[in-house]
Amino acid sequence: MAPRGPATQTYFIQQAPHSSSLVLSLNTSIIHLGLATGAGAGGAMISANSTVLYNPWMASFIVV
Repeated sequence: MAPRGPATQTYFIQQAPHSSSLVLSLNTSIIHLGLATGAGAGGAMISANSTVLYNPWMASFIVV
C-alpha cells in the first residue's frame, strides 16, 4: 500500500485553504491518537495473555 499522507494533506488544503494549518494539525493529531490507541490495545492484550501468541486472533476479533 502506498503512503497517502501527501495526497490527503493536499486534499485538506484544497478544501479549507484559509484554515489549512488547523485542518492539517487536526489530521495529524487524529493519526497519532489512532496509533496510541492501537499501541495501548496491543499492550493490554499482551498484559492480559502473558504471550503474543493470541494477538492476531484478538486483533481480528476487535477489527470485526
